[in-house]
Amino acid sequence: MKICYLYLSGYSAVKSGVDNKVAGKCNELKRMFPGSAFVRFSTQKSDPDDFFESVPVKPAHQKYFKSSRQAKNLFAAVDQLINSHKGSYDFYLVRYPFASKPLLNLLKAHPGKIIFEHNTNERAEKEVIVNANKKKIPFSLSPSVLVYYAESIWNANVKERNLGTQCLKLAAGGVAVTPEIERIEKAVYPAYKTVVITNGIVPDKAPAENKTKDLSVLNGVFLAGTNAEWNGIERIIRSFTASGTEGMHLYFVGRIEESLKKKYISSSVHFLEYMSKEELKTFLGKMHFAIGTCAIHKKGLTEGAVLKVRECLAAGLPIVLGHIDPYIDQIPELKNYCIAFPPDDSLMDFNLVSVRLKEMYKEEGINDRIKELANTFFSWEMVLEPLKGFLNALKN
Repeated sequence: MKICYLYLSGYSAVKSGVDNKVAGKCNELKRMFPGSAFVRFSTQKSDPDDFFESVPVKPAHQKYFKSSRQAKNLFAAVDQLINSHKGSYDFYLVRYPFASKPLLNLLKAHPGKIIFEHNTNERAEKEVIVNANKKKIPFSLSPSVLVYYAESIWNANVKERNLGTQCLKLAAGGVAVTPEIERIEKAVYPAYKTVVITNGIVPDKAPAENKTKDLSVLNGVFLAGTNAEWNGIERIIRSFTASGTEGMHLYFVGRIEESLKKKYISSSVHFLEYMSKEELKTFLGKMHFAIGTCAIHKKGLTEGAVLKVRECLAAGLPIVLGHIDPYIDQIPELKNYCIAFPPDDSLMDFNLVSVRLKEMYKEEGINDRIKELANTFFSWEMVLEPLKGFLNALKN
């Protein structure tokens, strides 16, 4: 069995959490399926030492409908790659990139060869993005605004509704990150062949950084990879403020909406810029707990298998969740270190969080224990094991 992993997210000299996740996953896929290939498509020149083979994509330069033209260029490059490797790979694995005419044409040219990864409720997420685009620029009859609405709002909605089912029909199958997302995809196309595989981590055998015994001030961190509504940052800060919790500080690291920074000014709430991998490792060592996504319900979900949750568990930190994690729920030892609140807009009780954390930290070596559990249950070797049987079943 040989696969080709297609990474469509482009190249950046600064690696994001998703970049690191994909590289970790692909390293395990390389071990599982010798002779497989890993290809990054980008309009930018990649580092020659990068893990992925680089395939250039012609940039779109026109002023209007630029994203549609860029999609056409991207999938033309993917088509060229597949044609140049006819018979070399059993399947091509790629994150579902939202439906489009160029994607549908690619699938028609190579039916039963492409497997989609589904990490979210794509249709609901598209709605959230479309609504955010509406807020950026109010509707008017200005020609430039009409073009913006045609491409970023009306066209975006129509493409997913009209072409999404056809795309799933022509795919070999799909990999869903939670059982809930699997059910959502099967509701779109009931005959869709799927398997559920959670997000994983690269195990780190070093002891956890966090060795603090000082609980007089509890430090919590939220990692914001993207400035997305479903992060739930406003819910977290509103809850923290309403709780009036003393002896606790919250740190939000990454891309945060400027309006939120101005709206919530507090000596106990801190907004920090992106950190390098080593800087973040040191910083997490000073934290007592981490907070996961808290507004996943904004895109019609109750379940999550959030990458940053797994990364923070792997750093040895207890977790506050604003959603259901069906995998953590199945691991009683790990569930003991998680404080879960409902996936809705209700306030989260940070006084309860404080009490629970102080109870947890009575355990000697708690951070090393959490890290050990995360390494055991969420290593890529462990979580990707079901993929072998799924691919063999598709092939046969």
